[in-house]
Amino acid sequence: MAAACSVVGVTWAAAGIQDAVVPARHNVFVVVRTSAIVFMSEFPQTLTIGEQTLALNVERKAVKNINARLRGQTLSVSIPLRASREHVLPAINELAQRLLRRVAERSVNAELDVLAVAQRIAARFPKPPVVAAVQFSTQQTSCWGSYSTRTRTIRLNAGLRHMPPWVLEAVMAHELAHAIHPDHSPAFWQLLRAATRRANVLKPFSPVSAGLRVPGSSYRC
Repeated sequence: MAAACSVVGVTWAAAGIQDAVVPARHNVFVVVRTSAIVFMSEFPQTLTIGEQTLALNVERKAVKNINARLRGQTLSVSIPLRASREHVLPAINELAQRLLRRVAERSVNAELDVLAVAQRIAARFPKPPVVAAVQFSTQQTSCWGSYSTRTRTIRLNAGLRHMPPWVLEAVMAHELAHAIHPDHSPAFWQLLRAATRRANVLKPFSPVSAGLRVPGSSYRC
């Protein structure tokens, strides 16, 4: 049932219109202008994404698109007046996941000075690759890491935050070696072994057993 509006003792159920004439006592009519109509029972009041449960506030407004804003543990969503529930619910779920990913990325990127670690590892190479930035990403799902020679940035799976430091350093060394040898040729492994004693330990290291969302049974990239 739609949210109700009480005017001069008369209850009127908002029906998705912006202007309504509501009959009151003694044949008096009151004009009600509603810029936002809230449907309390049309949508659930909570939304669970993974292990996180968010308070959910959905409002029908005179908007063209579905918009969402996450503040703390509350997700506020505005939807078009005529949007169907079947269309809105999947969109809300997708927007919630996207916003939670952004929050997680900002969190993991702010915790550790990994740039200093990466630059220290780079200095071990005969021709040290330049490292300008290190970024952790919750969307890095095809492999554990990458290095861009254009931006001089190492991009790492955010799950590496929870692994032992030697795993993080080994991945960084692996990606920096690709700046010189983009393949896995004997020259690549020779260079990597000169930069780290743990050059070979990632070969059998399983992303699945490590709890990282990376397909495959051995180190990739």
